Amino acid sequence: MSAPPLVTRNGELWGSKGPITPSPSPRNWLESLPIGAYTVASVKKMSDSKTQTSTIQLQHQTLHLKRLLESHYAITNTKPLLPSSQRHKNAVSRILKAWKETLSQFQLAQKSKGYIPPLMVTTLLLSNSTDFDTWVHVRYMPTAKLAVTAQVVGKPRNMPLVKNSAWILQRIPIEKSKEAGVDEAILSDGDNLYEGLTSNFFVVRKGVVETAPYGVLEGVMRETVIQACKAENIPLKFRFPRISEADTWTECFVTNTVKVVAEISMILLPRHQILTANDEKTSSQGSNSGKITSKSPKISSKSPKIISKSANITSKSAKTSSKSASISSKTSELELQAKEFKVGAGTIAARLRRWILRKSMLNY
Repeated sequence: MSAPPLVTRNGELWGSKGPITPSPSPRNWLESLPIGAYTVASVKKMSDSKTQTSTIQLQHQTLHLKRLLESHYAITNTKPLLPSSQRHKNAVSRILKAWKETLSQFQLAQKSKGYIPPLMVTTLLLSNSTDFDTWVHVRYMPTAKLAVTAQVVGKPRNMPLVKNSAWILQRIPIEKSKEAGVDEAILSDGDNLYEGLTSNFFVVRKGVVETAPYGVLEGVMRETVIQACKAENIPLKFRFPRISEADTWTECFVTNTVKVVAEISMILLPRHQILTANDEKTSSQGSNSGKITSKSPKISSKSPKIISKSANITSKSAKTSSKSASISSKTSELELQAKEFKVGAGTIAARLRRWILRKSMLNY
């Protein structure tokens, strides 16, 4: 399903003579505007049995409000307002009004009646002379892959808790350093894995779901996965997934508003990190310890079909600016090793996805 997106400023259609035709890509739209706090949300249908009417509102609206305002205060170096203060209440009221009016206008523009398809709502707060303007971009939710490929590349960001549109430009060097055909870049500080560029990262190790305890954006879908693990009695540990333990992973997946839960079918890992870890095991446990080699069924040294190069993959980060603090200076010298996973209905990731979709009643 396709339709032109709609943009509003403080709830009013944006354009000199009525609505304009903005970029269908929220990313391109954000890049065209000044830097500010932003969030991306999906919507849900709300029905009123008494009036026999229905409206739509943001999923996890309270969490998105909290993150938007906290990020706005951090970006503008403004002291956060107390939730009980009138100024805070006024700010919340303005954002809620902007969302409500924007979604109503989108429904009218598309003449939506009854069935409401999944929508993607991107909200940006931009400072003005008095406080801020609320910009909203709404479009139909793009179709997301159920399984993706990933590569460990790039260092963790400095202010992960702040959802700043500046990150869209800052992450470009990392995106360019990925191998051709790779969907997700996973940030690391060496052995510890943090998050994706636009997602949170999880692994399943010995039946336990693991994710970074800090240093990452506390995404709305990450919080939903935490709730799903509790509801489904799936063990969860806030512990950094480690490259040196990759041979013990049975699954890994990423989460965000668009993907919900997307399983990783293949991840490219720095080969030296794996070998160093296993060398340490060999020295402490003896020569018969389980060292990962090219013959290991768990991590294949052969490059997957989406990669046109051999196992000794040379990173393209050398082509990017040496000034970028996000990419390790050693990346260009690393060899990558692929670890593949079975994906499908029987995985823990698929189970979590089903719980989330059922709970949220999203139409994906």
